[in-house]
Amino acid sequence: NVASGQRAYFTIPGDPDTPIDATLLHVEPATEAFQSSTDTTASTSSSSAVYYNGVLSVPNEDGLLRISMTAQVTIVTAETLNALVVPASAVSTGPRGESMVQVYDAVSGSITPRRVSTGLDNKVLIEITDGVSEGELVVTKGSFAGTGMASGANGNSGSRGAFGGAGGGFLAGGGGPPPGG
Repeated sequence: NVASGQRAYFTIPGDPDTPIDATLLHVEPATEAFQSSTDTTASTSSSSAVYYNGVLSVPNEDGLLRISMTAQVTIVTAETLNALVVPASAVSTGPRGESMVQVYDAVSGSITPRRVSTGLDNKVLIEITDGVSEGELVVTKGSFAGTGMASGANGNSGSRGAFGGAGGGFLAGGGGPPPGG
């Protein structure tokens, strides 16, 4: 799912709250020296991990970035505009394999199961494409609706959401543009 030209962003340990935009130029196998050093430090005697280097294009006008710096990189593998999202724990699988949520009605105090259609899913948040409207309350696993633990279905109100891969990350939900967006 990773290809040249994809949008990426990263943070550095010295400034973890400031995302830095980048573009993936290409992916190449990690050097043998790197793979050998990882094999000797692994806690198991046999490693099936395969390592790659991602080469990113990034502006560095202020000279803050250095070669071989540690960074937490997210490569955006899919994006959606104006996403309606719910916590992944709110979506379950129904008896026929369909995606379901439990919708809480604050007026009556009732909880009703509802079939939904889902889109992008990063295992933390799931895009809902049909079946729930923005502002409706869905019940998450481990919550009790009577205690106010229901979660609102959030729309992004014009911002874009992005799902990351090769390092993870998700930017949709709650309304807020992605870092640098």
